[in-house]
Amino acid sequence: MQLSLPATRYQLAGDVLIRALEGKRPDEAAVDAVRRVAAENGRSVAELTGASGRRRSPMGRVRAALEELGFEPTDGRDEVLLRSCPFHELMDRHPGIVCPMNESLLGGLVDELGKGEVVAEPFSRDGYCCVAVRRAKGS
Repeated sequence: MQLSLPATRYQLAGDVLIRALEGKRPDEAAVDAVRRVAAENGRSVAELTGASGRRRSPMGRVRAALEELGFEPTDGRDEVLLRSCPFHELMDRHPGIVCPMNESLLGGLVDELGKGEVVAEPFSRDGYCCVAVRRAKGS
């Protein structure tokens, strides 16, 4: 019997949170600083994943990156749900910071890899991550 645990990315979360604290503007709310830094980080992470291959569709590139990051994406054609959150333990304790961070991180990643054809949106269903990825309207 094999046991498989979901991947976690606490180093990534820690990096985003520390950079947000260090770069927080005087008039900026903490969660806004986290969102801003997470979106920047998401765009950078997109470049580092092996998902940037041109042969894949925008949704295929996004799904590959999500798989690489440990989100365990579903195989939907127009909508991809995330069966795992790599920040799950943090999210359980601090959802008001971690879920906006995750949404912005994935928004930046999707902006970079999805080329306007894919969007990351808030999502709420038990057993899934707080973000879903969908084909953009009109794509």
